[in-house]
Amino acid sequence: MAGGGGPLRFNLLGALEVWEGGTKLRLGGAIQERVLLMLLLESGKMLPVSRLVEAVWDEDPPATAPHQ
Repeated sequence: MAGGGGPLRFNLLGALEVWEGGTKLRLGGAIQERVLLMLLLESGKMLPVSRLVEAVWDEDPPATAPHQ
């Protein structure tokens, strides 16, 4: 991500977007986006790895999912 361009803004309705000041930031792939979305939706809470794995891979996670 960039740095020092202003406050971060997260748009959650529609496509997930992250803005720093007036610059739209490029996010990682789908896995990173889903993890970020879960962390934003559950802000201030401790999320177990199992909950993040479920959010990312639904019912068919790879064996390495908890370590990713």
